[in-house]
Amino acid sequence: MVLFLQGCNFACKACHNPHTMRLCDHCGMCIPACPQDALALESGRVRFDPARCDQCDACLDACPIHANPMVEIYGVDDILAMVRRNCVFIDGITVSGGEATTQLKFVTTLFRAIKADPDLGDLTCFIDSNGHLGPSAWRKVLAWTDGVLLDIKAFDPDTHRALTGTENARVLASA
Repeated sequence: MVLFLQGCNFACKACHNPHTMRLCDHCGMCIPACPQDALALESGRVRFDPARCDQCDACLDACPIHANPMVEIYGVDDILAMVRRNCVFIDGITVSGGEATTQLKFVTTLFRAIKADPDLGDLTCFIDSNGHLGPSAWRKVLAWTDGVLLDIKAFDPDTHRALTGTENARVLASA
């Protein structure tokens, strides 16, 4: 099972999930782009109605900051319930994004809960990461993590900066 989390600390020119780069700022620019009227502005926040959505993704194309108004917010208990419903079909869970480690407290809490659950403890817990996390933060999550899919964008510092807008020293240190 893969969870795609919102938010990223890079701005990659060739991002394969550009709609996960930023968190929705509720500007409402996506609303007129939706032909199914699945989006509305209520109390200053974009509200998504999944029953009306036909997954055309016109709202994603309209978003000026590469966010996704169709995001659903889940807590650890919600994800654990989803994993329990599907555990006969999966061998593990991978958190990706965006950049999963930008929500490190959530990831650590989720992985710790999976490993502590007698019915789920055999599931693997992986992080798909750009590696920009510092050493002390890695230490907080690695005890609960079976593996890290580390995406090194470029070894050359200038190439990395040109591709991502960010230095690569922390990424290489993470490796």
